[in-house]
Amino acid sequence: MIWCVPIPENGVVVSRLLPNPSVVCWSDDHMASAGVAMVGLGVWCFGIPVTLAARLLCLRDRQAPENFRRFGYFFQGLEAQFWWWDLIVKRLDVALMMLVTYTSFVLDPKAKLMLFPVLSGVQVFLAAWIRPYANDQAEILDVVEVTLSMIRFLLFSAVATLLVLQPPANTTHMVAYTLFMVLLLACVYFTAHFTAQVLRDVAVGPSPAQPGSRFSKASGAIKSFVLKLALPLFTEAESDSLQLAWSFLSEKVTVTMPTSASRKARLTSWQTAASKSRTKALLALAKLSKNVLRHGPQFQQATILKACTCKPA
Repeated sequence: MIWCVPIPENGVVVSRLLPNPSVVCWSDDHMASAGVAMVGLGVWCFGIPVTLAARLLCLRDRQAPENFRRFGYFFQGLEAQFWWWDLIVKRLDVALMMLVTYTSFVLDPKAKLMLFPVLSGVQVFLAAWIRPYANDQAEILDVVEVTLSMIRFLLFSAVATLLVLQPPANTTHMVAYTLFMVLLLACVYFTAHFTAQVLRDVAVGPSPAQPGSRFSKASGAIKSFVLKLALPLFTEAESDSLQLAWSFLSEKVTVTMPTSASRKARLTSWQTAASKSRTKALLALAKLSKNVLRHGPQFQQATILKACTCKPA
């Protein structure tokens, strides 16, 4: 309703409505629909988020059960002091992208293309600087947010560069294949983290009662077999976890690193499994899984040192 594009007419550039080019933007025929569009954008992009943010700001205890049940969707997974991240920063990002794309806020098409990577770069900077998500599981939410924001910045930058510079076909194909591989790796990266979360919930959740039908027993056996194979790759072993010890008699918290014996036992178990299956890729896959999913004492130690001033023993 306010998506206008500049069109040259008799040496003069006229701004016309893209869905209906017969309408000149901001003329008397366009003002009614433009007013409705601006009111809708204002309510949807600014009014609702600001109202919710003001409501949450007035709450004395946002973590109270009743308040969390009503408003927890908007700040779940965020650190307490950054409850406004989704309501303000993310909604403002969406609003700016919509204003640039679907309105005449920026008339020049090339300027629109250049603004997309700029807005994406600002989002990467804010996500990497503020790191608003909770520090659970070795700050995995912050890492995923920054990684996906960087991929978004790379995608918009590459597309804008190709459309503005118009390089030869070979260069365009090479960049397109590279972007496709980056997006594919991003999907694999996100799927790995999603699978790890699902398997972690299944591993710690209660076991369902086994019904008596053969089909149910067979499906349960298949599920147990898949979990037995997948859990070591997507979940963290107890031998790789830091142990915290504290006492009421002291204010110090002791962080104990995994012993070399437990790590060696874990490695030996993987080597035994690799020997039995006659493959050497299992150990490499397990190491890659630890780095991608941020498993291991080095990630836990960094998280603990950020959260408190205690030192590992």
